[in-house]
Amino acid sequence: MSKSGNVGSKVLFGFWSFGFVLISIYLSCIIQIGFMRTLLSLVRGEKKLSWKTIFPQLTVKYLLRYFAVSFLYGLLVAFGFILLVVPGIYWAIKYSFSELLFIDKEIGIKEAFNLSGKMTQGIKWQLILFGLAILGINILGVLALGVGLIVTVPLSVLSNLLLYTHLLSRLPKKDLN
Repeated sequence: MSKSGNVGSKVLFGFWSFGFVLISIYLSCIIQIGFMRTLLSLVRGEKKLSWKTIFPQLTVKYLLRYFAVSFLYGLLVAFGFILLVVPGIYWAIKYSFSELLFIDKEIGIKEAFNLSGKMTQGIKWQLILFGLAILGINILGVLALGVGLIVTVPLSVLSNLLLYTHLLSRLPKKDLN
């Protein structure tokens, strides 16, 4: 008898755990979108920030699509690393701006990946060097007893957003429509 009660509590715990994971993913997506929109506004020098500009259309459908972009990017990179390391690095660089494009330009999933590919076309080696420089800066932050990360992580995120806005400005206008 006690075993069946034990199984029931494990099943209930499993449902609660699964629900907690779903809520965590949902909240994480909201926070990531708001964080990136806020920083993009700051990088672009926009003076006014409001809840409408930070969280314009946070419908469940939009959040699921954002999660799909993030999940597909992670899946592509992981699959590339499983195949060999080189495809993983290549796809990580090629599609690195897909999440930002989805948030910033409010385009579809496929369009975000395609546009990210266009943004990084012909500059993969420079982007590798940029990534290594950011990694080096963050390693220095860790070496400073971890306290340095308080400075290096925001610097890394802002550097990446500045790079994104620069590469986006280089694209022909026809690609942005």
